Amino acid sequence: MRVHDPSIPGIVKFKPMRRSPPEVRPPLHRQRQSAAKRPAELVRVSHRGNKPPITPGNWQKISGMFSGRDVVIVGAGGSLCGFKFERLAETSAAVIVINNAIMELPNPDLMVSADVSTKRSAAYQEALGKGVKDWAKPSFPLLCCWPATEPDGNITVCRQASSPTPDPGDKLFCPLSGAGAITAAKWGGAGKIYLLGIDNVRFGADHLQQWLSVVRGSDWYNQEEVSATEARLSRGKMAVHYFSAERGHPADGSQGKYTAHHRAYEKIKNWKMDVVNLSPIAAVPQFPLAAVSELDKLILK
Repeated sequence: MRVHDPSIPGIVKFKPMRRSPPEVRPPLHRQRQSAAKRPAELVRVSHRGNKPPITPGNWQKISGMFSGRDVVIVGAGGSLCGFKFERLAETSAAVIVINNAIMELPNPDLMVSADVSTKRSAAYQEALGKGVKDWAKPSFPLLCCWPATEPDGNITVCRQASSPTPDPGDKLFCPLSGAGAITAAKWGGAGKIYLLGIDNVRFGADHLQQWLSVVRGSDWYNQEEVSATEARLSRGKMAVHYFSAERGHPADGSQGKYTAHHRAYEKIKNWKMDVVNLSPIAAVPQFPLAAVSELDKLILK
């Protein structure tokens, strides 16, 4: 550091800088021991890779639970804007909900979730007022890959598997919740599997006319909400999820994730299952498309 010496005009002399000695930290195992002694509210997890454990168990509850019954898997894609979720109660099908769909269908036959953020998101606090009394002890079967969640009662916990798991076990092929739900339907011995809201595409103006050609006039859609969605998308807005306009979602602006989704569906497309996708805008070529009116065949007489 340079300082001016007033005794010698025009001369600047240099003064060495004093540096603080480097911080000496104890070994990692000592840090963990120290953290363990502190109150829980003062402990801050800061070590990379130090994730809560996943304790698998209770997967036997999923095995054979559908016994040939048709299953409707409900996602959260934008194609469900205006969908009359309550009408699924009129059908003979079992219902599997994925993540946020629990807000519309709070008493499903099974909920599947791979994303631990589901457990603590604000959107799920809304679901608490729609029939979900206690996430620790849900009234419906829950199959998840959530860390720090104990398998108990209705809760089945599995570790995530990187390759398909056609048979029930402590590992679930669940790189995304949609693949996990299809796997769960297979574990449960489902008959025909119908996919709703599995779009795998950002729903915007490019898909609007395609969507309208199916949902306009359909008894399965609220026509006022269809018109509102049409107006919103015509202005350049997006509806990546059916609730995007009201709540938003961290993935609403993401497109790259869909490539990974395709790879996951590619791995299970050859399973011996009868799967059809009822999304009017679906970009999931692994499963054949069908009109939402296919659900009419499931209406109880």
